[in-house]
Amino acid sequence: MEHQEQQQTRLTREQVGVMVDRFFDAVEDRDKPGRAWTWDRLNHRADMPGSARIQAVLLPDDETGFALHARQDGTVHPITHNGARVRFRTIEQALTALVDVSGLHPEIVINAGNWQASTGPV
Repeated sequence: MEHQEQQQTRLTREQVGVMVDRFFDAVEDRDKPGRAWTWDRLNHRADMPGSARIQAVLLPDDETGFALHARQDGTVHPITHNGARVRFRTIEQALTALVDVSGLHPEIVINAGNWQASTGPV
């Protein structure tokens, strides 16, 4: 009897995705383009069938490493985890983490438009 009740209350992956989207849509400011996404939301959005492809964008900083952003439909979203910006010390660390995000665009952008080294040549 208890096993039957557990089977009846299980949610499909699609149902969980809908719930996650509704939650984030309710708590996030819809009028603010480029609002931050959590790491979990990035994973969910990249895996959504029929949605626009998401591309990882890394912004380098000489002192803090590479900050992760996600670009979808021309809008860039900073990525957070546990309330802090997601940063990688090396490109290898970024690749290792991003390879697990299914559905992510295979080309990763490094945007060096605002790059400025904080120290001179080593």
